Amino acid sequence: MRTHPGTEGFTLLELLVVSVLIAIMLALTVPRVQGLFFNDPLSRSTRLLVAAIHEARETALDSGQGSVLLVDFSSAGLTIQAGAHPPGQNPASTAEPVAVRLKEPVAFASVWTHSSGRQRGGTTPVRINGRGMIEPAVIELRDADRVMSLKLSPFQPEPEAFDRALEHPAAGRRGPIASR
Repeated sequence: MRTHPGTEGFTLLELLVVSVLIAIMLALTVPRVQGLFFNDPLSRSTRLLVAAIHEARETALDSGQGSVLLVDFSSAGLTIQAGAHPPGQNPASTAEPVAVRLKEPVAFASVWTHSSGRQRGGTTPVRINGRGMIEPAVIELRDADRVMSLKLSPFQPEPEAFDRALEHPAAGRRGPIASR
């Protein structure tokens, strides 16, 4: 084929061949990369908890009474109850509590709240007031070899996720949480 001055470039056939090769490479690699992000049990559990926290904030705003996240270490579950109430008392709302369960091998490692300090067992409440502001808290999840932390703050709309454990304030102190 003769080229004319000023008409240098790629032919349509060359562009199609390169496009098909790129499409084949993407088709082979995307499922593998996607599996790394979406099939990781610890990341999946963290996303599940973030969604539950959003729902708890919405429940608190809807009821106007607040809500409580109850973190249960023995069942690896998180329960959302409408109506902010002291521990041991029934919630004012008669709404059904919403429960989220972590799947093996993920479990709660610890929960730090501003009011209760660091807990590693039992049931720990995290309170949300009627305006949707959550109590400062850190929820740590673990699997066989990793720890992931969710930092909850009343002034941040989204929980912050960290792929490491966070340093907790000293017992008896009420201060900010600093990362290691």
